[in-house]
Amino acid sequence: MPYQTGIPAALVRFGVTVETVPGWETRGSSSFSPRGVLCHWTAGPRGAVTRPSLRVVTEGHGSLPGPLCQVYLARDGVAVVVAAGRANHAGAGGARGLTGNSSVYGIEAESAGDGDWTAAQRQAYPRVVAALLSLADRDHTWSFGHSEWAPTRKIDIRDWTMADMRDQVASVLSGGQVGNGGGAVVAVPTPRPTGKPVLRRGTRSAHVGVVQRFLGITDDSVFGLKTLAAVVAYQGSVGLVDDGIVSAATWAKIDAGVRAAPLPPRLASDGQLWVAEDGYLGPATIARWQQIMGTPIDGVISRPSALIVAVQARVGATQDGYIGPRTIAAIQQHLGTPADGVISSPSAMVKALQKRLNASSF
Repeated sequence: MPYQTGIPAALVRFGVTVETVPGWETRGSSSFSPRGVLCHWTAGPRGAVTRPSLRVVTEGHGSLPGPLCQVYLARDGVAVVVAAGRANHAGAGGARGLTGNSSVYGIEAESAGDGDWTAAQRQAYPRVVAALLSLADRDHTWSFGHSEWAPTRKIDIRDWTMADMRDQVASVLSGGQVGNGGGAVVAVPTPRPTGKPVLRRGTRSAHVGVVQRFLGITDDSVFGLKTLAAVVAYQGSVGLVDDGIVSAATWAKIDAGVRAAPLPPRLASDGQLWVAEDGYLGPATIARWQQIMGTPIDGVISRPSALIVAVQARVGATQDGYIGPRTIAAIQQHLGTPADGVISSPSAMVKALQKRLNASSF
């Protein structure tokens, strides 16, 4: 089966913040037919570092070559896509007739294994599992802990029972809710298979023209910024997550002829994309930031990132393309918000950023 290059789009559909490791599209073996999801924790060090195990799960260690998972979940709740191919994570064992690395997606979540899950991880982990199950066209019962796969040699995941995890995943898949670990509740949309392609910024196809005609904008079959603005406005008006990505939930509304109030897309001061000032660093905000900074526009912060290099040059930080605590603190100082080096959800820094972007500046 081909590489599973739909992983980032699926994660975004389920409300997860996504980054990618360079080369993820062809990392791992293409002999990969996942029909379930295996949950792990890294057993990495405790502390405030958000992703100390990322290099290990990407490159491997000792006699075990990487990748060691498809998705790495950092302490800040960011899902980093490591590989689209088969990874070395499951090992001997099995569950519900599945065996071998080719049969299951692997998620490695950063944790020392002693109950140190962050609130962001509590919110994101069930969503990551649900997103991968949606790609495999399976329900929550096809998610397993490594200790269930290999009970005589594994103990992860720990301090988060798989019964609880599966209940949360079931809720996400059914369009319910998942707690974020702090008592708040986040609504999650329900994607349904449509047979239609996922459309996002940069897509060129006849399907884009279908969406443009439905939204009453110029049909050029190119998913540009004006189309992104129209999609975001439409999604928000019909109760969908306004991420600017036309996936299953948005297609379902369009196919059913559900129309928003006849409002034009809201634009920024320069006539380009306006972003919601909600404090969340989603694809629409990233795309607008990329446009303002003059870097390629794809709505994703890769590692390293041309956007972040440009931002670091602007705020006087080391220009390495990685958005770590020092860069975040420098951005916060630049925007006049508390400089703690952390992007929370929602974030005062991101809200201030969004206000500047809507004023066509940074």
